[in-house]
This record gives sequence, C-alpha cells and structure tokens, in this order.
Amino acid sequence: MKKIISTIFLINLCISLQTYGQSVGIGTNNPDTSAMLHVSSSSKGFLMPRMKGIVRSSMTDPAIGLMVYQTSTEVSPPSSPGLYYFDSSGPLGAWERLAKASELTGLGNASWSISGNNQYSSVSGNVGIGSATPNSKLHVAGNTLIDGGNLTIDDPFGTIFFKTSNSNKAFVQMRDANFDFKLGTIAFNTTGKIIFETQSVPRMTVLPNGNVGVGISNPVEKLHVGGDLLASGRIDADGVIEGAGLSSLGSFYVNGTSLLQGAVTGNGSASFSGNINSNTSMSINDPSAILSLKSGGDDKGFVQLSGDNLRIGTFSANPSGKVVIRTGGGDHISIDAGGDLVTDAHIRSNRGGQAIRLDGTNPNIGFYQNGTYHGFISQSGANLFVGVNNGKLQLDGTQVAIGSVQSTADAYKLAVDGSIICQELKVELVGNWPDYVFADDYDLKPISQLKSFITENKHLPNVPSAKEVSQSGVHVGEMQKKLLEKVEELTLYIIKQQEQIDVLKEQLQGISSTQNNK
Repeated sequence: MKKIISTIFLINLCISLQTYGQSVGIGTNNPDTSAMLHVSSSSKGFLMPRMKGIVRSSMTDPAIGLMVYQTSTEVSPPSSPGLYYFDSSGPLGAWERLAKASELTGLGNASWSISGNNQYSSVSGNVGIGSATPNSKLHVAGNTLIDGGNLTIDDPFGTIFFKTSNSNKAFVQMRDANFDFKLGTIAFNTTGKIIFETQSVPRMTVLPNGNVGVGISNPVEKLHVGGDLLASGRIDADGVIEGAGLSSLGSFYVNGTSLLQGAVTGNGSASFSGNINSNTSMSINDPSAILSLKSGGDDKGFVQLSGDNLRIGTFSANPSGKVVIRTGGGDHISIDAGGDLVTDAHIRSNRGGQAIRLDGTNPNIGFYQNGTYHGFISQSGANLFVGVNNGKLQLDGTQVAIGSVQSTADAYKLAVDGSIICQELKVELVGNWPDYVFADDYDLKPISQLKSFITENKHLPNVPSAKEVSQSGVHVGEMQKKLLEKVEELTLYIIKQQEQIDVLKEQLQGISSTQNNK
C-alpha cells in the first residue's frame, strides 16, 4: 500500500514539476536549478533501466537521448554490454554505446591502445570502418585515400582481392618465396577479362582462355596483334604466329606453326621449328638465299638459290638423309645420298618427241623386284639390248612389228618386214596333225584323179596356188601340215605302187618259170 501511495505521489510531483518547471531533489534539499531531477547520495547510485540487447534494439520509436543499460552480449546484430543512448545521427537514428575509459586510454582490455605516438587495436576480431559487420581484419565500406604515402603488404603470399557482391573476382598477389608477382581473375570468374588501358582506351586484353590481344578486344590466338609487329631482336614462338605483316630487325624464330596473311621481311636470319602457312607470297631477296631445315639444331636439308639455279637437297653433315617427294600423304620419290632416284609411282610425260633421255657410256635401265635384279634395257655402242636375268621375256600387245608396221598383218602378233634367220624354229599347231592320212577310212584319190586335178589346176589338191601365196602369204605351220599331208599321201601312193610292182614281179616270175619248163 505504501508503494502505491509513493508512486501516486511521485506521479503528481512530476506533473506539478512539469507544470511549474521546478527542480526536484532526492537526497538533497537544495537541488541544482539546472536539473529537473537532482539525486544525491554518498552510499548509493542511480539505477537506470536494464535490458538485453535484443530488447533494446527492438524498441519502437525511441526518443533521442533515451538511455538504457544493456546487460547481454549479442551476436546479431553484434553488440557488447554497456551504457547506450539513442542518437539522431542517420536517417532513422542509432543507438550509441559509451566507451569505457580503458577502451580509450589503453588501460585494461582496450580495443584501441596507445603506445607512444602510435595507436593500435588489440581486438582478436575484425575492424570495420563504415561497416558494423566487418569480414576482414580491416573492412572499409567506402573510398580509401592514401595521400603522399605508400600501401605496403609484407607477406610472401600477400594478396589484394577485388570483389563484387562480396564475391572474389580478381586479385593482385605476391606469389611466394620466388617473389613472383601475379594479377588476374579468380578461377570461378569464367567470363572476366584482364584489360590494360592508357588514356581510358583499351590497349591489351587477356581473355579467360589465355588469349592475349594487343589492339584487339577479342583475340582468337594466344597472341593476337591488331597492327604491325616490329622486333629489334629475336622472336621465339612455340605455337602459331599469324599476321598480316611481320617485320624483324633481328632474327626470327618460330617453334610452331606460322600462318602469314602478308609479307615477312627481316634483316636477320629466320628460323622456324614448326609449320609455315601463308595465304600470300613469301620471298627471300638474296643472290645466295637459303632456307635451312634443322633438327635438334643440326643442319639437315635446304632450299637454296645458286645464281639462277634452285638447289634442293641435304647437307654433307647428313650423309644418310634422302630427298623425298611426298604427294597424297605418301612418299613416292626419293633420292638417296648416292644420287639414286627411287620411286613407287608411274613416270609419265606429255611431251611429244623424246620424253626420256639416257646419256652416257653404255646407259641401261635395270628392273628389280624386292631388290633382286631381273631384267634390263641396255645400250652398247649402236646396239640396244633387252633381256632378263634367269627369266622369260614376254612382249604383250596386239602386234609386235619389226622393221615397219604392215597394215596387211593386223591379225598377226608378230610382223617382220624383212628376213628372219634362226637355228631352229618350232611351230605348235592347234588341230589334227596329218596322221589322219593313214586312217583306214581316209579317201586317197586315185592317181588318175590326182593327174586330172594337177592338169587342170597346176598345183596339188588342198595346197594354195602360187597366186594365192603371192596375195596372202603362207601360214608356215599350216603349210607344214599340208606338205606333211602330201608326203604321207605320196607314201601311200608309193606303198600301193610297190604292192603293184611286187604283184607284177610274181607274175613275171611265174611266166618265166613256165617258159623254162617247156
């Protein structure tokens, strides 16, 4: 009941004080006139409202200057126990915590400490400037200006990250103990480029795939130059070099493919360890110009201008090398160190007249199979020899003509315009050999019929006449067959004649014996 009465008294007192603007003293009869409430005690203090941080931060429309004491440590939003007052800074106002003396002077567990002329933070967490939720040791939400000083990172892996929406996109880094310096984009930044500018104009671009463009915003090769490339020294490349024009005041070296859209000029040597592709002409202007081909730094082959002559070959230091001509993906012609030409292709000439010429002492063409010598065409003096080695010589074709081509001999495989001499001639016939003459059923003409035929035709039966021979010639084999037929018929005539003679002899002997017996 006393508490109720005291409360009513204090309310009325406050109302009256508010009405009349007088000072109220608690524990003193002489309240200070500058204070509405003067509390005085030598053994007790003033206890203001106490609450947790979550209750404080959720108060609705707190008055400016309202003071409370927070008793808890909060994580979200982060806050520490202490005396808070509501300030008007910011569009919605903000609670401010009064710092402890130790936090300002460096005594005790201070967040900022003083050491001589230096001040430092001893907190184990992060420090935010313009951010209440710092996520790094120093988190600055806003611009940072270093005026007349340096920004130094003393760490073998020191890195400056560039972020968007709190996500790392790019960095500048001292790599490691080798003191490598890196700048670039983060691995998961798959679309970001590195662009170098002067006078706010992009000059060099590095794409995510590693292509570098100079004067080109979207390079399509590892190095893509949008303009002329001038080198006062050596240019080395392990890949493709492509350009509309390349000029070098020194040596030019390419270890990969070179694709040239324009001219290549140089006042020094040019060395290519890879392919050379050109969509235009390439020239070497020198009376003894040479294109040297190397392997492992050693000279192997060359293309050289020697006066008005073009030389293609191998160096003397390459005694086993061949000059090989390759077409259609295959090696077809080669010239070995001894000058021998080897080919697995046909040799064809569209030139009229003399197409192939062999000149020298006893020139010849040898024919081999799997390295074994089989045949030849050889010239010795005025004589031409065609032969085989332990084999046969076969001439194929519609006709073989010796001397000249005879139009009347088109049906024959061999035509000779002149005489033939041989030690032996064998003719093999297809058909019956004249032994049929000796068959029992052979129709042998009587001598009288034979005489009549000869008297009328002036030649034997089944034998060509002189006129037929002069017009059509004689088939040697067939003529031999007919002659043998006549010889066998003659043999039969002789046998019959002998039989008749033997009969006449017997008759004569019989007549002679009869006469002797008389």
